[in-house]
Amino acid sequence: KSPMGGIDAAAVAAEITSELVAFVHQDLPKDVLSREVIAGWKKWAEFGKQQVLRDAEGNEIVVPIGIEADGQLRVRGQDGRERLLVADYLL
Repeated sequence: KSPMGGIDAAAVAAEITSELVAFVHQDLPKDVLSREVIAGWKKWAEFGKQQVLRDAEGNEIVVPIGIEADGQLRVRGQDGRERLLVADYLL
């Protein structure tokens, strides 16, 4: 906990980083690691539930329907069209 009694964000970030480093340094092929990450995301993702794209004009509503092998999120818009989303701020 932080000195103010809340969650210590720095400690959480450090723990996530440590776990991530340990995960990627496993002695497994990258494709196996990728499948494990995607399987984990699929386990926790809220597929089929409407989500709002706050950075889209008009706060577009989409429904997540899958995760691609490269980590892109597949969504269906209200017009029925599917497309892939990526968090480009990480690139």
